[in-house]
Amino acid sequence: MSFANFPMGSISSKPFSPLDLSPYIWVRADDVTITSGVLVDSMNDKSGNSRDLAQTSTNRPDLLTADAGFNDQDAVDFNPQESLVLASLTLAQPFTVFAAIRANTWTTNKRLFDLNSSNATLMIANKDGASTPNVIQGVTVPNEVNAVSMTVGTEFLLTSVFDGASASQQLNNNTAVTGGSTGTTALNKIQLANRTDNATGADVTIAELIIIPSAVTGDDLASMQGYFNARYSFW
Repeated sequence: MSFANFPMGSISSKPFSPLDLSPYIWVRADDVTITSGVLVDSMNDKSGNSRDLAQTSTNRPDLLTADAGFNDQDAVDFNPQESLVLASLTLAQPFTVFAAIRANTWTTNKRLFDLNSSNATLMIANKDGASTPNVIQGVTVPNEVNAVSMTVGTEFLLTSVFDGASASQQLNNNTAVTGGSTGTTALNKIQLANRTDNATGADVTIAELIIIPSAVTGDDLASMQGYFNARYSFW
């Protein structure tokens, strides 16, 4: 077959978008609803599924515009007792959580994300009882698995695959930690920076969260991590 009659540039590949992987939810700090100038009422879902994360109390996180740590992109800053929530949903494992995040301080057993309406199940949290900062996946406390070591005050991409015995966690493009199982517990709630009873709030800043309803691996994983790094310059 001859390509002699094809004009230059007529064959091209479409740039990757997270929408290519049909996200369950995709929220980013440049698409929020605010009041009083900087108080975030909701992070609006970019996936097309209308799964906005909204505040449920008077304690609203702050919008940080052009945060230098996130490559001058916007971010949402949570102090303890501030949270954004989406309830009444069901997503069975496997699924993959991608988050552009910074832990501003570190205290054990603080929830970065709660993924189930039961307080002690299915979370991503600061490891309980650890002497150094670690982020864990957990199904029940203290059955915490796949801990990855983080640096407080530094922005990073967290990739967390919930897939039973094949679960894994990864910071940036480092080697993933595997070996611990997240069982079969389904995601039925998304709560940023706190637990369902608001008892374990974390001091974190979050620029973006994407949940893909599958275990993301291979070229798709490389594309997602490349998307985050191009936007936030993590490595």
